[in-house]
Amino acid sequence: MEPQRLTNPLTELLTHQPTGLSPATISDAAGDATVVGLGVNTRESREIFELVAETTYALIEKGFTSLAIQDTQRVTDLLDAYIDGADIDIDADDQPGVTKLVKPADHSKDQSKE
Repeated sequence: MEPQRLTNPLTELLTHQPTGLSPATISDAAGDATVVGLGVNTRESREIFELVAETTYALIEKGFTSLAIQDTQRVTDLLDAYIDGADIDIDADDQPGVTKLVKPADHSKDQSKE
């Protein structure tokens, strides 16, 4: 008997993505999901951290209001304020040794010129 393979549309989509996966792709793939989990196998890679951070913002912009985040209390408090609508600079009051989380730049203006 062959073991059952557990799959879902998001896993299938991500499996076939080229390198350079975008946060928008992950957010769009979430569809009507009410729970989305993001996990990484390392926290030492700048590229992975940036992808998770930008994807977090993309999910917030999509309307997600509950997030489970593996980070410092400072970062989660700032994200909580952002979700509640505060116009904050998450990188402000930077402290040595504390993870910085920077809101991604708005590239929609650049795309409208094309």
